[in-house]
Amino acid sequence: MFGIGITEILLILGIALVIIGPKNLPELARSVGKGYAEFMKGFREIQKNLEDDVSNLKSTVEPLETEVSDLQQSLNPEQLFGDDEEDEDEDEQDEEKNKTKKADDPDQNQKKENKAK
Repeated sequence: MFGIGITEILLILGIALVIIGPKNLPELARSVGKGYAEFMKGFREIQKNLEDDVSNLKSTVEPLETEVSDLQQSLNPEQLFGDDEEDEDEDEQDEEKNKTKKADDPDQNQKKENKAK
C-alpha cells in the first residue's frame, strides 16, 4: 500500500502515539475511519449518478442513431438519381443529338463547303 512497509507503519504509529497520546489515539482513529467511510460513500454515489447519466444518454442516442442511418439509406444518391450506367447512356444520347444538330446547322455546312473549296 503506497510503497510503505511494516516498519514505516509502526514508526508512524509510534510517533502518533507520542504526539497525540494514548487517550486520544483511539478517538482519532475512529474519526479517520468515519471520514474515510463518508468519503467512499460520496464517491460511490457520484459514480452511480455518472453511470445512470451515461445509460440515459445511451438510451437517448440509440434511437437517434437508427433515425440517422434510416435517413442515410433513404437519401442514398444511387436511389435518388439512378444508376451510373443510366447516366452514361443519357450522356451518349446527348452527344449523338449534338452531332446531328451540328450536321443540320446551315452555318456548319457552309463552313465545310468553304473549306472544301
